[in-house]
Amino acid sequence: MTDMTYINLFVWACRDNKVEKVERMIAEGVNVNARHRWGWPGLCYAMSRKHVETVKLLLSCSNIRLDTTDSEAGMTGLNWACAVNSAECVGLYLAHRNCTKQIVRMKDIKNGWSAEKWAEDRRNTTCLKMVREFLNRPDEVLFVTSPEVGQPAPPAGQLAPTAPQGAKSFPPTVQSSCSAVQSVTPTAGPPVIPTGPLSIPADPLTSHADHPAASLIPECPICMEVMKPPLKIFNC
Repeated sequence: MTDMTYINLFVWACRDNKVEKVERMIAEGVNVNARHRWGWPGLCYAMSRKHVETVKLLLSCSNIRLDTTDSEAGMTGLNWACAVNSAECVGLYLAHRNCTKQIVRMKDIKNGWSAEKWAEDRRNTTCLKMVREFLNRPDEVLFVTSPEVGQPAPPAGQLAPTAPQGAKSFPPTVQSSCSAVQSVTPTAGPPVIPTGPLSIPADPLTSHADHPAASLIPECPICMEVMKPPLKIFNC
C-alpha cells in the first residue's frame, strides 16, 4: 500500500465518521494533516459533515494543524463548520489550545470569506456569536510547557479552575504537567501604595549576623584598638 493510498483511506474514514478506524490509524502514525488525492484533509471533511466524535479525535492529536485548508476552496475546518452550522464543532475548534485570532480570521481563496463571514451569510447565529466572542476576547499572555502528546482538547467553554476569567482553557492533564502557568492581565485602577511601616531587609555588608561576636574580635594589646571588618593591619 502506497503512502497516498493510506492517506486516502484515513481521510475517507474521517469523511464517513468511522471513529474506530480513525483512532487506529492515528495510533499507527498516519499524517493527520495530509490531504488525500483530491486535496482534502481529514479535519475539514469531519467538520464539514458535523462528525463531532471524529473532530474530537483529530483535535486531540498533538501535531494537528488548525490552519490546514482544503485545496479546492482554501477553507479551514472552522470555515466549514460555520458554513454548515455545526456549533459543537465550532466550539471544539475555538477551545483548542492552538487556536488563535489569526487562524480564526483566515479567509478562503474562493470567496475571500472568513469563518465569521460564512456564519453571518448563512445566518448561523450561534456559530457567529461564538466566533465573535472569541475575536473580542482580551488577549492573554500564557507561559506553559509543551502539551503532552495525544492530550484531548478541552470541552467548548470549559475553563480551568485556576484560570483567570476570559483565559483559554487547558486539559487538566496538561495543567498538571506544567510546573508554572503565569498569566499577565491588565489591572484596573491606580496602583496600590502600601501604608504603615516598611520592612527593610538587612544590608548583608553591615548585618550583625555577618560579623563575629564581640568576644571573638581581637584587640591590639598596645593601643587597645578593636579590629573591625574589613581586616586591617595594626600600625602601632
